[in-house]
Amino acid sequence: MRGLAALFVFMSHLKLALPDPNPLHNLSALEMFWGGQSAVDFFFVLSGFVLALPFMRDPSMTAGLRFYGRFVLLRIARIYPAYWFALLFSLAAMKLFVPSGLSGTGSWAQTFWLNGWDNVTLPVLVRHFLLIPDFDSRLIDPVSWTLVVEMRMSLLLPLLIYAFARWGGRVGSPFLLLLALLSARQSEFFRYLPLFALGVAMARHRLNIRPGRMFWCLLPIALLAYSSPYILHLGRPRDDYIAAAGAALLIVMALQPTAFGAFLKSAPVHFLGRVSYSFYLLHLPAFLLLLSWLHPRLHSVTAVFFVTLPVVCLLSWLSFRFIERPTLRAARRSYQSA
Repeated sequence: MRGLAALFVFMSHLKLALPDPNPLHNLSALEMFWGGQSAVDFFFVLSGFVLALPFMRDPSMTAGLRFYGRFVLLRIARIYPAYWFALLFSLAAMKLFVPSGLSGTGSWAQTFWLNGWDNVTLPVLVRHFLLIPDFDSRLIDPVSWTLVVEMRMSLLLPLLIYAFARWGGRVGSPFLLLLALLSARQSEFFRYLPLFALGVAMARHRLNIRPGRMFWCLLPIALLAYSSPYILHLGRPRDDYIAAAGAALLIVMALQPTAFGAFLKSAPVHFLGRVSYSFYLLHLPAFLLLLSWLHPRLHSVTAVFFVTLPVVCLLSWLSFRFIERPTLRAARRSYQSA
C-alpha cells in the first residue's frame, strides 16, 4: 500500500502538470488515484502503524533510554542517506533542466526551478541536507517537506509507543488519541501527531474484519473517507483527519485474507512497496527534468509520465539496493555492538 500511495503522489503531480483546461480536475470522485494530500496522510498513519507494531508484540522492548536511542538512530539511518542521494540527484536535475521545455504544460509545472541555482545558497543547502524546518522545499525537491514531519515525529514516536503499550486500552487509547488532537490544536509542531497516533493505536489493537459482505461494504466507505479532501472540501486539518481515518481502515482491510490483500502481495505492487521511499523522493525531479527534455518532442505530458515511470523505478531500486538497505544494516550492527 505504501508503494501504491507513492504512485498516487506521482499521479497527482502528473495531473497538475497537464495543460489547462484539464478534464481530470473535474473527476473528484476518482481523486483516490491522484490525491497527493490523501497519500501523504496515508504515509503518516502507516508510519505510526509499522514503527509501533514490533514493540506492541513485545512491550518490554520499550523500556529505558536504550529503546529511545535505538529508535531514533534507526530512523536517522532510514531517512537521511536516501534523502541525501535524492537531493544530489535533484541538484543535478536542476543543472540539466530546460525551462523552455515546459511551455504548453500546466502552470503548476512551470513554477518549479525557474530561478535555478540563484536561490540555492550554502545556508539553504545546509538546512535542506539537515532537514532543519522552515526551508522552502520547492527550491530543490518539493516533496522533502514531509521528511521534516517524519523526523520531528520520530523524536516523539518512542514516547507515543511507550504510552500506548503501557496504558492503551478501551479507555486509555481514546484518551491518548484525544490528547494528540488537543496537542495538535495548541502547536504547529504537533500538527500531524494525531495521524501518527492513530497508526500506533492500530498497532496496539490489531483490528480484524471478517472477510465477506462486511469487507465489501466497508471498502467504498474507506475509499470515500480517504478521498475526502477532494470531495468534502472541509479544509485542514479536518480533511486530514477524515482522510487518515479512511487510510487506517484501508490498512486494516489490507491485512485481511481477501482478493484485495492478495493483490497487494503481487510481485509488481510488492516491488513498488519495497522501493517506495526512494520512489517518492526521486519521482518529481526526474519527472520535471524529463518533462523539460521530452515535452517539446512528444507534446504530451502523459507520454512523458510513462517514460519517467520505469526510469524512476530503476533509480529507486538502485537507491534501495545500494543506499537504503546497507545503511540500515550498518546502523543495526553498530548499535548492537555498542
